[in-house]
Amino acid sequence: MAQEAGITSTIPKLRHTYACELARKGINLYALAKLLGITPLTAQETYGAFMPKVDVNAIISGLPVYN
Repeated sequence: MAQEAGITSTIPKLRHTYACELARKGINLYALAKLLGITPLTAQETYGAFMPKVDVNAIISGLPVYN
């Protein structure tokens, strides 16, 4: 029925694509792991590369300096 409708993707591919999009939007990896029913380590290994990059210098420059 799906092929008749022209849908060539599978459920696992759609699930992976959805998870990648959530990771790109910056969802917490622990929350993503819970949503997918996988371990947080697996989520980090699989979807961590899709997370937005963090500018460490911007974070550090925003911290107060104590003398």
